[in-house]
Amino acid sequence: MLLALLMAGCGPRHPAPPPDTGAADKVRAAVRAYDSILVYGPPDSTAALYTADGILFIPGMQPLQGRQAILDFLSPIWSSSTVLTAKTTVDTVQVFDGHALSWGTYEEIAGPKGQAPSLYQGRVVIEWNREADGRWRIARILTQPTPPAPAKDSTRPLEGTEWTLTEIGGHQAALGAGGKPATLLLSVSGHRAAGFGGCNRFSGGYRIARDSLVFGPIAMTMMACPTGMELEQQFGAALAATRRFHVDGLTLQLLDSRGVAARLAAR
Repeated sequence: MLLALLMAGCGPRHPAPPPDTGAADKVRAAVRAYDSILVYGPPDSTAALYTADGILFIPGMQPLQGRQAILDFLSPIWSSSTVLTAKTTVDTVQVFDGHALSWGTYEEIAGPKGQAPSLYQGRVVIEWNREADGRWRIARILTQPTPPAPAKDSTRPLEGTEWTLTEIGGHQAALGAGGKPATLLLSVSGHRAAGFGGCNRFSGGYRIARDSLVFGPIAMTMMACPTGMELEQQFGAALAATRRFHVDGLTLQLLDSRGVAARLAAR
């Protein structure tokens, strides 16, 4: 069904650009850029990923065609909601000269600002066009959501879950070096904490008892990065100050003596 909807009238609408070596890898890179912009925005950057006549198919709604229509739809959602994580897993890429289809699954953790987020997931098919500037842009995108998991199954355990930093000091967390978010993983074996601070990898011990959580000395690699150093300092300070934790569904709160030091989302 997904293929039939996308392939209907799917002939080239513009002259095909010259062959693009490594096109499948470039399409996969465009998918990763799409995921990143969904989280960090702004909505006009998302709309710019579409061709001028690109179409966004949303179940239960009329298709949205054109960048302005897509922007008008996304802007109020962006202002009232937060996307904590977005991940598209590409299973297959088929390239046809200046056009391509990517098939896969998506998983997003999002919700209204100030409320507990929810997990959204399903299948996704994207038709891509390579335009005159060499960039691959979305001609059509169609998602097929799967039913949400029961609430009791959506809460992630503190240990064994990889957490992505979304908020630090009451503000949305910036990306670190290489456009990567800071992460944290607590391993039951040996009670070891590890992750990416924004520039360097780190590791150290931790102690946990009920809702009490204290990190021991943290060791980091010694790289210097053009970006991510300030984020790393903030994240390291939040870990050092953490005394308690609270997991609400897919969100982890690290709490210090004053309140929420950092928020992280399950990956």
